[in-house]
Amino acid sequence: MSILEQYLHKTGGLHRELVEQLHALVQLADPGLFAGLKWGNLTYHHDHNVCAVITHHDHVNLQLWRGIEIRDPQGRLEGSGLKMRHI
Repeated sequence: MSILEQYLHKTGGLHRELVEQLHALVQLADPGLFAGLKWGNLTYHHDHNVCAVITHHDHVNLQLWRGIEIRDPQGRLEGSGLKMRHI
């Protein structure tokens, strides 16, 4: 069972299509990222964490560990932490 399948099984697949699309988008953006399960979430990393797909009851977040460093002229990224942002 792949990491993606394990995550979808754990979450019950409520947001299955969106999680699959985000997974494909992350893999397309950087095919060298490794997928894993950390803190119960679908995470992507090289030698450090890059992003995570996190499902909630009524929405899905794409969390970016160093999101504060990303230019965001449209103001789409949310969050008030020191470095992490999400959309």
